[in-house]
Amino acid sequence: MYQHATAPLARREPATDRDTQAAEVNTTFVSLLASCRLHALEPWAYLRDLFCLLPDWPHHRVFELAPVAWQQTLQHPDTQERLATNPFRSATLALDQPHTDDS
Repeated sequence: MYQHATAPLARREPATDRDTQAAEVNTTFVSLLASCRLHALEPWAYLRDLFCLLPDWPHHRVFELAPVAWQQTLQHPDTQERLATNPFRSATLALDQPHTDDS
C-alpha cells in the first residue's frame, strides 16, 4: 500500500533580505507592466523612455512618470527635448528600425 511521505522533499532557508528585495523589485515591474496594459501603453517603449528620463527627472514631478500620466507627460516640450537628446534612446530607436540588405 502507498504511504505519503512525511519528510519534506527539499528544505528551504528562511527568506533573506535579498529575497525580499528581489520580490519588491519584481512586484514593481509587474505593476508597471500591468499599468501599461491598463493605459494602452507599449511596455518596451514606456520602460525605455522611463529609464531615459528617470536619472535627471525632478523629484517633485515623479508622478508625471506614472503610466496613468504618461501620455500627457510625453506632450510636454521639456520631456520631448530630454528624450530627443538622450543617446541611449537614439541608439535603441535605431535598433528598432528594419535593416535592409544592400548586397
